[in-house]
Amino acid sequence: MRLSKLPSETGNLLRVSYIDISSRVAAQEKINRLAYFDTLTGLHNQSGLLEQLSALYSLSWQQPGFAVLLIELGDFKFINDVYGNRIGDLLLCHVAQRLQQAIGPHGHAARLGGVEFAALLTGVAGAAEAEAIAGRMLDAVSEPFPVDEMMLSVTASIGISLGPEHGADGRELMARADMALYRAKEKSARRVQVYEEELGQQMRERVELEKSLRHAIDHGELVLHYQPQIELSTRRVVGVEALVRWQHPQKGMIPPMRFIPIAEQSGLILPLGRWVLREACRQLKVWQDKGRDDLRMAVNLSVAQFTDHELPDFVADVLKETGVSPRHLELEITESCTMLSPQQSIGMMERFRAMGIHSSIDDFGTGHSALAYLTRFPVDTLKIDQSFIRNISNDEKGTALCDTIAYLAHRMGLQVVAEGVETQQQLTFLSSIHVDVVQGYLLCKPLPAAEAEAFILQQTGASPQPGVEYF
Repeated sequence: MRLSKLPSETGNLLRVSYIDISSRVAAQEKINRLAYFDTLTGLHNQSGLLEQLSALYSLSWQQPGFAVLLIELGDFKFINDVYGNRIGDLLLCHVAQRLQQAIGPHGHAARLGGVEFAALLTGVAGAAEAEAIAGRMLDAVSEPFPVDEMMLSVTASIGISLGPEHGADGRELMARADMALYRAKEKSARRVQVYEEELGQQMRERVELEKSLRHAIDHGELVLHYQPQIELSTRRVVGVEALVRWQHPQKGMIPPMRFIPIAEQSGLILPLGRWVLREACRQLKVWQDKGRDDLRMAVNLSVAQFTDHELPDFVADVLKETGVSPRHLELEITESCTMLSPQQSIGMMERFRAMGIHSSIDDFGTGHSALAYLTRFPVDTLKIDQSFIRNISNDEKGTALCDTIAYLAHRMGLQVVAEGVETQQQLTFLSSIHVDVVQGYLLCKPLPAAEAEAFILQQTGASPQPGVEYF
C-alpha cells in the first residue's frame, strides 16, 4: 500500500494505491510447503526434518535429549507389484497416521521418501526411552491395515541415534541412525537398534563386502555345495539341495548368513539367484549323464525371485540351455514367502506345475498358512522346518506338530521332507511317522560337487552312511 498527499483548492487530499499480493503470498506458502512437507502423507519431508534438527542443535545446550529414528518398511514392493501404486499410497498414508499416533507428544513423524519414514523425538531421557517408543511404533505398524476392503500387513525396522552425542549436526545424526537401521534389518525379531560406535566400522565392512560380492558373482568366486536327500523307504539318494558358498580370495570361505542378507538388501539377490539356478542345473545334467538320470535338484528361491514375473521364462531358458527335464527340478519357497500374497503365490506355482516343475514349501510350520491355503497351493512337497526336528527329543508340541504335518501332507498326496536331521533319535522318530525323505548332518553334510558326486554315484541301495539305522 502507498499513501501520497495531493494539494487541492478545498484542502489536502490523500491518495491511496495498493496491490493485491494475496496470490503471491499463497504461492510462496505452497512453495514452502512443497519444500518441507511430503505431498502424499502431509508429514515433514527430509528437508523439513533437517531444518528442525538444525534448530535443536542450536539450542542443544539448553534442550538436551533428542533422538532420530529411521523406519524402513519391509514387504512393500510386493504389495505395490500385486495391488498397484494406488493401494500402496493409501497404505503409506495409514502407516503415517499410526506412526504419529504411536509417537504421541514425544515428537513427530516424517516421510523421507519411498518406504522410509523418520521420527524426531524431543525430551527423551536416553536410549531406553527411545527404544520404548520405537517398540510402540513397531507394534502399531505390525497390526494389519484396512485398505480398500483388504487387510494388508507390512514389517518394519528401526534405527536410532541420540542427539547431540551421536552426531555433530543433523545430517551426521541421520547417517548414524541409518547405520543402526542396517543392523536392525539383520535381526530376526524386534528389529530395533540403537547406534553404537562399532557400527561405523561394521558399516564400512558391509559396504566393502557388497562391492566384493558384485565382483564375486561375475568372476567365479561363488561355488555350490550339495546336500543329499535320502528316501527312507529305499535308503537311496533321490535328490540334492543346492546351497551357495562364497570362496573369497583373501577372506576364505564366507558363510551364507553373512552375504545373503547383504544380497537381499542391495538387490544382488536376483543375479545371485540366477547364477545358482543355472549352475545347479548344469551340475545336475553332469550327474544324470553319469547314470543318475532319476536325480532331482532342489533350488531355493528368494522373495525377490519368487515375485519376479520374468522367473518362469528364465527357468525355461535355463532348462533348455542345460538339457535338464523340468520334472527333475524342484523350486523351494519358504512358507512366509508364499503368504505375502497367497493368490499371486498360487499363480506362480501353477505356472511351474504347467511347465512340469515341482514346487516345495520350505520351513513349513513357521509361517501363517493356517493349513487352509495348503489345500489351494499347487505344491508337491512340504519340508518340515528344522527347528521342529531339533526339538523332537524335548518338545512334545513340536513332536506332535511334525506328526500332524506328515499325516495331513500324505492325506493331500504330498511328499514330506525333513531337514536338519542330526541324531539317530530324530531319524528313528521321523521314520516312525512315515516321513518320505530326510537330509541333515547325520546322513551327509553339504559337499562340494566332486565329493557330492562320489557320494551320489556309489549308491546301490545300501545304507549311505555306515552306522546309521533307518528303521
